[in-house]
Amino acid sequence: MKIGKRLFLYASALVLIIILGALIAVLNSHCKRAIESVELETENTSLKQELSPNLRIVELREVGFLPTTIEIDKEDVVIWKNLDFNNTHSIVSDAGTEIKSEKLAYGQNYSHTFNAEGTYDYHCSIRTYLKGRVIVK
Repeated sequence: MKIGKRLFLYASALVLIIILGALIAVLNSHCKRAIESVELETENTSLKQELSPNLRIVELREVGFLPTTIEIDKEDVVIWKNLDFNNTHSIVSDAGTEIKSEKLAYGQNYSHTFNAEGTYDYHCSIRTYLKGRVIVK
């Protein structure tokens, strides 16, 4: 192989490595910002619950409702907040009467005050495999 061809191959490989390194750095930066945003949102949720013990927040994520099951007292308020960038969600009780939200886009929420003791199973009417439960004592 001639020296010119070998030099060209080495230079090409070096340029490719630099481009890949830059791409990885950019992607890492975007991922870090997204993770920080989620951590901040979670910290704010915890703070709200500490300041108002009769207020409970359930996050709607792509993977489901977080937490999946919550225990609350009678007269407590549950707020479902859509933190799923990619999907709309809606909350509907399995019985079809107690809980019923509109479609919630990212950042929107729905709240409900539970006035009676019992177990309330619910799901997302758009992604029916997403399920949750509220236990009112």
